[in-house]
Amino acid sequence: MLQSSFMDNFDPTYQHLITELKHDLKAAENIAECLNLLSAFSCKYMLPKELWNEYFGFINELLNAQEIRERAKAMILHSIYQLYYKVPIDTFYQCGPLNLPKRKLLKYRSAVISAYDIGTGVSSTAASLIKDISFPSEHLERKWRQYEKSSSSMPPIKVVKMYQKMKALYAKIEMVEENVEEWMEALMEVGDSEFVEHNIEYRVGSDLCNKKLWKLYIQYLKEQQQEGDCKLLHTYSKYCRFFMDDAEMKEEYQKAAEKYAHQIEVPWTNPFEFEVFFEAALKHYFSKTDDTSASDNEEEANHKVTVYFNTNNLIKQQNFTFKSPLIHYIIQNANARVLQNLFKCCKWFFAKNPIPICYSLATKQRPMGKSEINFYQQSVEVVKHSLVKTGLENLYLSTVLQIITPRDRMLLSDFIPKMFKCDAKYISITNQDLTFEELYFILGHGNVLDLHLSEVGIIDGNGKAVPVEDVLKLCLKAQFISIGGIPDTPNTAKILSEMEFKNKIESFNLKIDDLEPNAFVEFLKKNMAPKSKIFIHYKFNNNAHIISNFRQIVSNAINSHWTAGEKPTFKVI
Repeated sequence: MLQSSFMDNFDPTYQHLITELKHDLKAAENIAECLNLLSAFSCKYMLPKELWNEYFGFINELLNAQEIRERAKAMILHSIYQLYYKVPIDTFYQCGPLNLPKRKLLKYRSAVISAYDIGTGVSSTAASLIKDISFPSEHLERKWRQYEKSSSSMPPIKVVKMYQKMKALYAKIEMVEENVEEWMEALMEVGDSEFVEHNIEYRVGSDLCNKKLWKLYIQYLKEQQQEGDCKLLHTYSKYCRFFMDDAEMKEEYQKAAEKYAHQIEVPWTNPFEFEVFFEAALKHYFSKTDDTSASDNEEEANHKVTVYFNTNNLIKQQNFTFKSPLIHYIIQNANARVLQNLFKCCKWFFAKNPIPICYSLATKQRPMGKSEINFYQQSVEVVKHSLVKTGLENLYLSTVLQIITPRDRMLLSDFIPKMFKCDAKYISITNQDLTFEELYFILGHGNVLDLHLSEVGIIDGNGKAVPVEDVLKLCLKAQFISIGGIPDTPNTAKILSEMEFKNKIESFNLKIDDLEPNAFVEFLKKNMAPKSKIFIHYKFNNNAHIISNFRQIVSNAINSHWTAGEKPTFKVI
């Protein structure tokens, strides 16, 4: 419920109306009556986010599933129209799939598939994810990782540059957040009017009393006004349903309405004399202001093969300004993108050094009606037992490696001799046996960001098991780590405490026999990111006292080292 100190910022007329509403809610005999009161108010005036929270909270207390759906569907578009961008997850699922307006927000609550905020669900394809990285957000890097992992070929340079630009702009926007004029200027640098509008509205919706931001936004919309655009008039309309004593602004709104439209259709049941209440006004408004028709086929079009060549007419001798040994040095040491560009510019390079570039290599279950080996763009998906039958030799794996098999523990070991180089950043290996030399071939480039190893046996040159700390030494850029089935030692925690990762770790999942808690705490303080996730799984040979002691020491350290909003999530079992 609204606090009295916050209500002091309301205009007198609106404050009086809210006071009456609070009194009526307190006197209401049941939830249904509370919902009716809030619904009726929101159809006439702007409703602060605190009261929208109450509305959806009341809905979830109802017992009748049909009533929940009806009440939620009736008011969701109203809430978004009134700049409330949060839809409770229970309501979302009770309503079933909702075609909600998408929002390009700088910040939003993150979930696996986020229903908490409008239009922030995880995209299912690489092409859709391009849209998610086309604007700055606090989840930009996570979206970029999703894009890289779900792509089938190397990201186009223009997409890479777009990501880098948006990452830089996000940092700039964050830096000037306290100065609203500079903040708006930084938003406009993105060059996306939807992004600007959505984020200003999100900020206004978080603090309806911010009259300065309201007026700056209205001025921005005036400068952007185009024929047929209704955003400006509806923003005026919302302003006047909150700042009800601002007669000057209402007059300004009326003049704008006369200039741009004879009468404006609004969802308010108490229209002004120059407005018209229209029951379908919300659907009409969102259909005009939200473009959801953009095609997802851009990336697919960028990767269509238009030129084919073979070696039949290859010029056997090429004259380069570089000496031959230098050319071969470049080929042997070039990264995947440079090598790919060399192959594109002259087929002599591939003829002399046939190094197929593979973006993603993944094993799979046998699909119904499909071949055992599938090539798509620069990626290979293969049924497990057919990995060594792909016919690929001298393979350069650039980005994704996923080897999961419950049976053949030597599958990857047998395939490594067929590989020229591995630079994979996203690695998932399950149920495999490797030598440390083979593991080094996979991880030794040092650029792994996402590492998942489950039940992977690793032995050194003397036949001894390689401990988890020696694996992690190869992955000091990793941000997502999940390791189980690789042994720890009495010195594991101490060695971890001495490591300094180059990036802050977002997720750390470890299955261990034992871990000295105080040394492990030092590792966490040094390397874990704010709001990260830590999960420690003790093996079955430990007693409850050891686990409880570990949990208590680590929990206390986390509570004292990080502020409330920055604390990592910690779980130990």
